[in-house]
Amino acid sequence: MDKLTLYKLAKLYYIDGLGQQEIANVTGFSRPQVSRMLKEARNCHIVDIKINPPFGDAPEKLEADLAAALGVHSISVVDTSDYAEKDKSSRLSAVSGFAAEYLAALIPSCRKVGVDRDRTQLRAY
Repeated sequence: MDKLTLYKLAKLYYIDGLGQQEIANVTGFSRPQVSRMLKEARNCHIVDIKINPPFGDAPEKLEADLAAALGVHSISVVDTSDYAEKDKSSRLSAVSGFAAEYLAALIPSCRKVGVDRDRTQLRAY
């Protein structure tokens, strides 16, 4: 496929926000053809996708730096920047929701966790 056509399709998709079926309807290509051409546009470097982390550094770097500074094995960063500074309840909800999912994945289902003010214990039941 010629690069100008790939560019035009990529622009419709990535800049103009049209869906693949909409592009197919406008251009006369089939939706699977549009999908393949968008992939080809990425492979030809007509499209370069850049992902911007929500804060200055990538979250992985921030987590690694914090873990090293604190001398612990790993740290997980939870982004609460979408919540207003005064919205403490929503921020705490986001952090506790993450913690609950993390613990559920970490602890086998045959175990229960007891949490005290100063310590956490695992007990098999």
